[in-house]
Amino acid sequence: GTLPEGMWESYSAFANTLGGEIILGVKELHGDFTIEGIVNPMPMLSEIWTILQNPKKISHNILAPTDVQIIEIMSKKLIRIHVP
Repeated sequence: GTLPEGMWESYSAFANTLGGEIILGVKELHGDFTIEGIVNPMPMLSEIWTILQNPKKISHNILAPTDVQIIEIMSKKLIRIHVP
């Protein structure tokens, strides 16, 4: 239910290279991935957009509204962030 600590480092790395995808709601353990889902993704989406608009946290927001989506896989909600 909270943003991972390293998410913004990933965002910055993708933004400064060729881009990438960040999927929230997937757990990785020793190279194995499981879909955990996010019970209520709306507060997390709100927090993402708040941080993206804060110049003390992010120097430049390169995301458009279509780059951040709630997706559903195996009946579980995830947040997909496409960093161009």
